[in-house]
Amino acid sequence: MKNKKNKILVFIVVLTSLISFILGIYTLRSGLLRKIYDIFQATINVSTFKMPSEPNNLLDTLHLQFSKKDLKKINLEFNANYLQIENFVDIGYQWTNERDWHKIKTGTNASGMKDSEIKMIGMNADHFREPNNISYRLKLKDEDYYLKYKKFNLLNPISRGYITDYFYNSIYKVNKGLEIKSIPVMVEIDNKFILKIFEVFFSKELLENQGRRDGIIFSADSLNIQTKTRFLKLIHPNNLIKLTTNQKNIFLFYSKKYENNNLINFINIESLVSFVALSILAGNNHHLIPINLTFYADPISGSLIPFIKEIAVFDKIELLKIGTKKIDYKKRKKEVYKVLGIDDKYLNNNLTFDKLVDKFFIEISSIKLDNYINNNSDLKKLYYYLQKYYPWSFNYKNKMLFSGDFLNTPIKKESILEKNKIVYLDGNITLKDTLIEFDKQTVVYFKPRTNITLINSAIIFKNNVIASGNKQNTIAVNGDSLSSLLFTLGGDIKLHYVNFSGFGNQINRRQKNRDVTGGITFSENIVEMNNCIFSKNYLGDDFVNFYRCKLMLNNIKVTSALYDAIDIDYCTGTINNLSVMEAGNDGLDFAGSKINIKNANFTYCMDKGISIGENSFIKVENIQVENNEIGIAIKDESILNLSNTEFKNNLIDFVGFSKKAQFGNSTAIFNNKNNATIKYLIEPGMIIKPGNMLQIRSLNVIDSLYGKIYGRESIR
Repeated sequence: MKNKKNKILVFIVVLTSLISFILGIYTLRSGLLRKIYDIFQATINVSTFKMPSEPNNLLDTLHLQFSKKDLKKINLEFNANYLQIENFVDIGYQWTNERDWHKIKTGTNASGMKDSEIKMIGMNADHFREPNNISYRLKLKDEDYYLKYKKFNLLNPISRGYITDYFYNSIYKVNKGLEIKSIPVMVEIDNKFILKIFEVFFSKELLENQGRRDGIIFSADSLNIQTKTRFLKLIHPNNLIKLTTNQKNIFLFYSKKYENNNLINFINIESLVSFVALSILAGNNHHLIPINLTFYADPISGSLIPFIKEIAVFDKIELLKIGTKKIDYKKRKKEVYKVLGIDDKYLNNNLTFDKLVDKFFIEISSIKLDNYINNNSDLKKLYYYLQKYYPWSFNYKNKMLFSGDFLNTPIKKESILEKNKIVYLDGNITLKDTLIEFDKQTVVYFKPRTNITLINSAIIFKNNVIASGNKQNTIAVNGDSLSSLLFTLGGDIKLHYVNFSGFGNQINRRQKNRDVTGGITFSENIVEMNNCIFSKNYLGDDFVNFYRCKLMLNNIKVTSALYDAIDIDYCTGTINNLSVMEAGNDGLDFAGSKINIKNANFTYCMDKGISIGENSFIKVENIQVENNEIGIAIKDESILNLSNTEFKNNLIDFVGFSKKAQFGNSTAIFNNKNNATIKYLIEPGMIIKPGNMLQIRSLNVIDSLYGKIYGRESIR
């Protein structure tokens, strides 16, 4: 009898333990325990909670249509990850295996579904705590885009700390960083609507939508099992075979630097300052581990810009529970420096860096969260809908920033003075087989009547450049087909009465971390240019390329450009009195720019006099477009405002069409007195104002362009 009772007791204990274990596992993995913890913290912070007003714009809805077969496969994959015993007791990255892609149909309305591909993603439990809210990655096919992207993630909101990732990214974006955007969307699967976070994936669109030229993106995510050393992992493009020759050279260049622990010296300093300050503020290093630390290699500036990916935050509530523990700012800063490889040598070579980090940290640590959220429409929308569907998530807002009260080492506000060297260029100078690179502490002055000749040489300027010629004493800069000029990294450029002749885009041969298309390139500068002439270049997609610049150009003349005379990419500013004659391709080519042009003429351009694309806003007044293949072309969600524009003897005067599917229709506003004689081709959907002019529409205009009937075949 006693043995029977003992057996029953043992059975009850075992059964109770088993049930407790199963319930514990369910509580942990279903997120119930996390939700209880979150709700508890939210209750503590309820007095500081301030709900933003409802956004004006509603959520986008994306419909996902699985076949029964593929939906079953996805669910089996989810359950296989969810139920593995080792995953219940292990920590860290628990689901590292690659998932299969599945066929699916997607669309913004149920009647317009198109073929796509989808796979389940997620490496830790945050992606698997809600059985009905799986994190996915999607690839759209052909010319399909959603919110201007072809490849993107649809994430369980918990996996991104609700609003944490995007909050930090939004600050980083306006301080020389690149943003990984997070947008709340509704996803419909099998008539069930689920809130997800739309997160853009590393792609050409991510870069171009932020005014950056397409370039490679990589992380330090790959590990050599034998040597236990890490090497760079290519993310975009995702295969070495897809790289151009220059892109391959750039990847090999940075791979070598990484092997030698020298990557830090190529990170853009302004981006690094804000990246480091935000890392200190976050309070931990999750976004700094190799799998998350990701870089864009800017092909023009030759510098790296890190992304903030999967940032986590220091929990103020946990600090309060400890009571006396405070944050040691200096200790935390040293910790971040060590992870990134910022050592004494780096700080000695960049004397203002440390003070700039302190300065920016003071600024961001004093941000008032409620005000910041309500003044950022995207963040406000994200925050509102997350709180609506995850009522405890507002707790995350309250622990994202800590105040100065939590610092046990106060930060001194110190003045920051740049100490610059000055170099004067004077007289007749000839450079042969030479690369001269003026560093960021060197200001260069060209004296009047200076004459520089480059033979198989290049000059790179990284600070202010002042060339003060005059009408009687001009400055001449000449280069052969193997020579280039590059003005980069934020310098103020003032060029007066300078005549440029020749040049080719050969700087890539000398510096393997660049992919420059122009013979003369200005990158991220403030450019003031008066009475300058550019004549007869030898090589390069562009004679002159302005990239991410603020422009004030007056009395400029460009003649005999091999292909495009002037490319203006992601710039703002004004152009007054411009003459372009005999361009082998476009006279003036805009992408993502906002420019006002007054008093200009474009003649004998073999493709377009003016080409406007990629969401540009261009205003032109008093211009002549004469004897070109195509007078003016506008495409890809751009806006053109024309006043007093004269078209004469062009094969066709005006063209409006769509080239890139992710962009919408363009708009042209004509303020000319006489538009009746304009020869044009315009696709349906383009907006023309006034509405009573240029009314005939033509399908597939692009099929008549780029050398097929009009213009010239693109060389890129």
